[in-house]
Amino acid sequence: MKMQKLTKIILISFLVVLAISLIDIFALKSQIFGSYEQYTSGDFPEGWWFLFRNIVLLIIAVVSLVYYLLYKDKSEAVSIGLGSYILWMTGLADVLYFWLQGNKIPKSLLHLNNQPIISSLSEFFGYSQVTGSALLLSSFVGIIIVYFLTKFLKEKL
Repeated sequence: MKMQKLTKIILISFLVVLAISLIDIFALKSQIFGSYEQYTSGDFPEGWWFLFRNIVLLIIAVVSLVYYLLYKDKSEAVSIGLGSYILWMTGLADVLYFWLQGNKIPKSLLHLNNQPIISSLSEFFGYSQVTGSALLLSSFVGIIIVYFLTKFLKEKL
């Protein structure tokens, strides 16, 4: 795969995650799902995670499908879908959620301790719970995984 195409696919995956972060910020600002403190600490009303997860999965699927319909490249469409999902699940959307609001990532993110990928990576790096530093490391791991996955898929599909 040409470096230019690889960069394009990773950039599109990043933009999908950026859109997810913006939707998350919109939900926060609407206060439909609680106050800033409740929302940021993960104290969501019942059903919020189910709704948000499904919205995210729909966005990822639609972007991947539209890309495939426009460019007829299966490996790139799959790379966008998997890349977006991996970046989201490794915490890039959470990092962007804070940065886009001009906030530092909190030192402790207890509500992410229940997120299996981020908490596992936090433990791998020696943290007893998810911290701001652990979240940044987890996001970095996600970016590396997406880079190599995209290269691999382009060769195999």
